[in-house]
Amino acid sequence: MTVTLPPRGASTQREATVPSPRTVRAVLVDPSFNADEGLVTAMREHGVTLEPVDDPLRGLARASLAHTSAVVVSAALPDPMLSAFVAVVRDELDLPVLLAYRAGDADRLGGAVLAGARPVIDQPYQSARFARTLLELGASHDPLLVHVGPLELDPDGYDARLHGRGIDLSTLEFEVLHELATHPDHVVPRERFTHRYWPHSPDPDGTLAAVISRLRRKLDAHDLAGAIHTVRGIGFRLESAVLIAHAHPNP
Repeated sequence: MTVTLPPRGASTQREATVPSPRTVRAVLVDPSFNADEGLVTAMREHGVTLEPVDDPLRGLARASLAHTSAVVVSAALPDPMLSAFVAVVRDELDLPVLLAYRAGDADRLGGAVLAGARPVIDQPYQSARFARTLLELGASHDPLLVHVGPLELDPDGYDARLHGRGIDLSTLEFEVLHELATHPDHVVPRERFTHRYWPHSPDPDGTLAAVISRLRRKLDAHDLAGAIHTVRGIGFRLESAVLIAHAHPNP
């Protein structure tokens, strides 16, 4: 069986080459974007370089360039194209995806959210609020450590710690836990794991179930039973409340 582990060097290099921790460059994919409204200039005044494109293929090309901090995509992009675009950006480029939407779009966002997008940008665009969201996102990604309650994950060293004590995880177990911890309290679809790590396996779901089972046993040993919740037919969710409730390590 072949397990494909995507290299973490690309995301590490992207952080290392950014000239300033407050420099934010975002790609906006919006088929209805109107350049005459002056959003790009207004965002630049707030410290954000925004590169608008009108189709997802151009968006992927721009997002793959160095120094990209995030990708923003409009819910005006129809599904299944919207969900597929989000999944590719998350899985292949390892970039955060923010979803821009209007009040009437709420019922159309499910697929994109399950693919990893965060619906946090209001339309019509308001430059000050838009820029603040991106700047806060940039700050939250420095450093690269992921924290959920007392759980700390260092993707550079594949190091997992709970209350400062190491958790013995295989590389693959760490990858799966890291993906869950990056989206706490949100369902991560099983397809995201199977397509990434076992694209040619005859039984990817069974292999994923085995990895999840091992992770649960190791977390159970630290009194964290129930930290990984199965959402039947969809995927898995890391419960931050379970981690936070165990605020003190075992003696």
